[in-house]
Parts: sequence; C-alpha cells; structure tokens
Amino acid sequence: MKALTLKRVSVTEHGVFGVILINNIPLVLTLELPWRDNQRNISCIPAGSYTCRQRISNR
Repeated sequence: MKALTLKRVSVTEHGVFGVILINNIPLVLTLELPWRDNQRNISCIPAGSYTCRQRISNR
C-alpha cells in the first residue's frame, strides 16, 4: 500500500495551497477552496486521516 500525504503549505482567504506526496516524494500541487466551516461544495476538506481507494471511471 502506498502512503499518500496532503501537505498544506499556505492558507489564504482565496484558497488552501498544498502538495500531495507519495511515500514523501512530491507528486502534484493542490488547490482547495478556503475553510468555510465545512459547508458542502464551498469549503476545503477538513484536516484528518482518510482511507482512499482507487476507482476506475468511464468518464
């Protein structure tokens, strides 16, 4: 199993900027919406540990 880590490096009123690491190696840069009390579709994902699974989609 690979360990993915989202490291947030900057939080502003415009967004949350970070990087996703695979086994501590940078993979991609991220941009999330700013924190807005966890309101659906307008707030960044709350900090925490999450289990993720790969999903194949036709879209």
